[in-house]
Amino acid sequence: MDLTARERQWALGVKEAVRLSEDIDSALVSDFDVACHALIGRGDETQALERIKGMETFRRTYGIDDSVEQGSRYMQEFVRMQPGALLKLESCPITQEGVVIWDAAAFCSSLPLTPSTRDVARGPWNWEVHVVTAYYMLRALHSCFDSVREGVFLICECDGSSARLSVECETRLYHELGVCFPYKVKQIMCYNTGSKSPLYWSLLKPMMPQSTWNKLRLGCRLEDEDSGPIKPVQGRIPRQKRRLSEFYLQSTMEGDNHYVVQGTRDMLARREGNETAFRLS
Repeated sequence: MDLTARERQWALGVKEAVRLSEDIDSALVSDFDVACHALIGRGDETQALERIKGMETFRRTYGIDDSVEQGSRYMQEFVRMQPGALLKLESCPITQEGVVIWDAAAFCSSLPLTPSTRDVARGPWNWEVHVVTAYYMLRALHSCFDSVREGVFLICECDGSSARLSVECETRLYHELGVCFPYKVKQIMCYNTGSKSPLYWSLLKPMMPQSTWNKLRLGCRLEDEDSGPIKPVQGRIPRQKRRLSEFYLQSTMEGDNHYVVQGTRDMLARREGNETAFRLS
């Protein structure tokens, strides 16, 4: 795991800008974090400083300590509250791109915005679980520089999700976390989209970078071929509609949730090891 000579120069420039900033505690920003911001902004120091300040505020607001243990606890709570929503979280073993397979119908987007009896001093507990788990998901997916370069591939099952979509939830998540975490979207593929999905995405478009919007693909389907494996296709009605959950929910919900939590823990441990070992100078 290393940077090219050009990327290292970008990172050294960002590191110096962080050191000189009066608004950032440079002791809290690792060289690995600096390099991630430099890679995403391609050396844009102004953009990197804004993102780093935003992440510092986010971590302080939610008491983030970037530990494997904390990330695992929040993921455990998330899958308990939203069973079956996160089907898979992994890094591709070949390209290292992050892969999220999501079932929108299993995700209740009103729940993060609903007060609960477990609300904590810093805010609603349900929202904290949602946004902090999203943070640790992104952290886990960016365990090495190849992952940062490749980006995140989101595959979303939309069948039955129209009644559970919330623009408010996604907008709040984007403004609290999405604008400051150093990541990029590689592609978004939405399967079995109904008539309301295009409207939902059009409402999100104003806050999405054009580059991300261009990577959105609606209307993807799984087609059951008589003579071969199930293949993803676009724009055709399959003989029998298949859901992504058919291929990822393989045992009991408890077993599947354990698999997601353990996979997240392993990726967070890899990120922690790489972050500890990496030095710019």
